[in-house]
Amino acid sequence: APAGPELDPPAIREAAAASAQMARKLAESGASGRVAWLVGPGLGGSPQAGQVLDALEETRQADRSAALVVDGSLGGGERARRRLQALSPDAVLLNRAEAVSLLPGPGWTPGRGAQADAADLAALARETGAVVVAKGARDLVTDGVRLWAVEAGHPGLARHGSGDVLAGVMAGLVAQALPAPEAAALACYLVGTAGSALARDAGPGWLSRELLDAAGGTLRDLLAEPGPEEPPGPVREFPVFSAE
Repeated sequence: APAGPELDPPAIREAAAASAQMARKLAESGASGRVAWLVGPGLGGSPQAGQVLDALEETRQADRSAALVVDGSLGGGERARRRLQALSPDAVLLNRAEAVSLLPGPGWTPGRGAQADAADLAALARETGAVVVAKGARDLVTDGVRLWAVEAGHPGLARHGSGDVLAGVMAGLVAQALPAPEAAALACYLVGTAGSALARDAGPGWLSRELLDAAGGTLRDLLAEPGPEEPPGPVREFPVFSAE
C-alpha cells in the first residue's frame, strides 16, 4: 500500500505503479480477476480533491489496465463530465441529484426531488463511456444502450454509508472480471436485498457496516439457488432508444 496521506497526488502515482505491477502479475498467472480502483467516497469534501483527480487523470492516460469505479459526480457540471471522459471509468455511481448535476445545461444546483430520466442517464453513459448507476427507490443502471431497473431495496438504505457499501460491492464484482453493467445491476440487487433483510431482522437501528456482511450473505444465497442463468426477479432489463 502507498505511504502517506490517502488524499495525496504522490501517493496516487505510487499506487498506480503498484497497480500496474499487480495487473502484469495477474496477466502472467492467467488469473481471471482485474485490479480495480474505487474513487470517490470521502473525496468531495477534501481541499486536495482537484489535485488528486488531476494526478489520477495523469496516471489513467498512461495506463488504463485497472478497472475504475467512481462514486459521486466529481462536483457536477461540464467540467466533471470532461473529467469523467478523461478518467474513462468502468462505472459511475450517483444519487439522483448528482445525476441531474451532470446533465448538459447551464450551471445550477438541482432542487430537492430533481430527477434524471432513463434517456438522460443513457445519454450521460454514452458521453462519458461509463456505465451510469442512479441510486434511488428504484436503482437504474445503463450502458447507454440497455437499462436495468433494480427494484430491490428498503427506505432504510437512505442513510450515510450505504452508498459507500454499494460502491465497494461493485468494485469487488468488477475485480472478479464481471462486466461493468452486470456488476452494477448485481451490486444494486445484493445491497438492496441485504437492506431489506436487515430492516426485517434487526429493525431500524442497523448500522451501515452491517450491510456489507448482509450483502455477502445475499450473494451466497443467490449462488446456492439452482436455476437458469438469468437476472433475479427484481432486476429487469429494457432497451434504451436514443432520441436522435
